[in-house]
This record gives sequence, structure tokens and C-alpha cells, in this order.
Amino acid sequence: MNETASDNYREEPKEFQKSATTSGVEGKSNDNQLVFVAGATGKVGSRTVRELLKLGFRVRAGVRSLQKANALLESVRQLKLDSQDTLPSAAVGPTTEQKIEIVGCDLEKPDEIGLAISNAGVVVCCIGASEKEVFDVTGPYRIDYQATKNLIDAGNLRF
Repeated sequence: MNETASDNYREEPKEFQKSATTSGVEGKSNDNQLVFVAGATGKVGSRTVRELLKLGFRVRAGVRSLQKANALLESVRQLKLDSQDTLPSAAVGPTTEQKIEIVGCDLEKPDEIGLAISNAGVVVCCIGASEKEVFDVTGPYRIDYQATKNLIDAGNLRF
């Protein structure tokens, strides 16, 4: 199967309504096998995604760039963790590629975060100002501080 990031990508609505449930989405509870990874296309984030998949977790990868998400999906394909690849007699379950979901999530925009992390049992932050953002005097503040704070605040609304 030759999937692209757009096949696994879903755009989050711009509005997020806090509900009374623990997940932030009415009627859904947290899924401890689902991990949201912010910064999934970066060096640390992509390694984190691959390790989580190796451990059997489902991953919702928060990304700003579909182009970088394609590279992440390609690295996941190369893992060859699927039981069909290693044990032909094993019960057929979801493939590794089916265990990763790409979601658009710009952590500088707090209204995009709530639904992206909804029902994830774990939220992992792997963001950091990129090299080009480091040269922007506001980059480290915007990414390393404010975007991280936005993610924590969104998590606090639902946990």
C-alpha cells in the first residue's frame, strides 16, 4: 500500500468546546493505547513515534507540515513491524501504518489543540524551535515556551 500523509491526515475544526467529560469530547473516554505526539516530524518526535509503534501503541501524530509527515510515514513503513511480515500464521491485526494517524495541529493556535489530543490517554511533547526559528528572535519564545504552554493548558482542560 502506498499511502501518503494526506491519506492519514485529518484537519481539526477551528472550534473546540470543552465538555464535562475527561476527554474533552462528549461521550469519549481516554484511550490508554492512543498516544498524541506533538512535534512528530522532528528528530526527537519521529524517533518517539517509531518507538511507540514498536511498543504496540497507536499514535496520533500532531504535525504542521504534510510534506514532513510523508517522510515520517515512510520511516514508519520501513520499520516492517507488521505481524504479516514476520509471522505468516499470526492473527491479522491492524498494520503499523493503520496505527498512526496524522493530524494537523499548530500549537501556536490553541483552538487547534483540543480535538487533536481528544481521547488520547497520553500526550507527549517533542516540540522545539527549528533551526530557522532559532534565528527569529521570537522563535524560541513562541515555540519552546508559548506553544508548549498551549499544549499543557489544553491537556489541563481534559485530564
